Amino acid sequence: MIRKNARDLNIDEADAEKSILEQIPAGRFGNPEEIGHLVAFLLSDDASYITGTNIQIDGGAVKSI
Repeated sequence: MIRKNARDLNIDEADAEKSILEQIPAGRFGNPEEIGHLVAFLLSDDASYITGTNIQIDGGAVKSI
C-alpha cells in the first residue's frame, strides 16, 4: 500500500507512509498479533453471545458518519 501510494502520488515511500499514518487515529499500523487476539476472543466462550456483527480492527481508520 505504501509503495503503491508513493508511485501514484509521485512521492517517496517515507512520505507515503507518513500520509497513511496521519489518517489512522491510533497513529500506527496494526500488527498480526492484534488480529489474533480478536480471533481468539471470538472463538472463546466469552464471545458466545455475539452473532452477526462486523468488527473494525483498523486503529480507527474507518470513521463512522
